[in-house]
Amino acid sequence: MNGYGLYINGKWVDSLSGQIIQTTNPATGEILADHHVIRHLCDLEALSTLEGTESVHTLLLGQDVRGIPAFS
Repeated sequence: MNGYGLYINGKWVDSLSGQIIQTTNPATGEILADHHVIRHLCDLEALSTLEGTESVHTLLLGQDVRGIPAFS
C-alpha cells in the first residue's frame, strides 16, 4: 500500500491531524493508497470550480442562442 503525504516547500510532510482516507478499487475492494484528508478536500475544490464554470458557460450559451439574459 502506498502512502501519499503533502508536498510543501519542496518536502513531503505528513498532515498534523494524521487523518487518513483510503482509496480503494471499487471493483475489487483492494486498498490502493492512503491519502491525507486535505488531498481530497483540494480535489473537491477543483471539482466544485469546474462544475461552477460549466454552469456559467451553459447560462451564457443559452443567452446567445435564445436572446434571454442569463443575469439581470
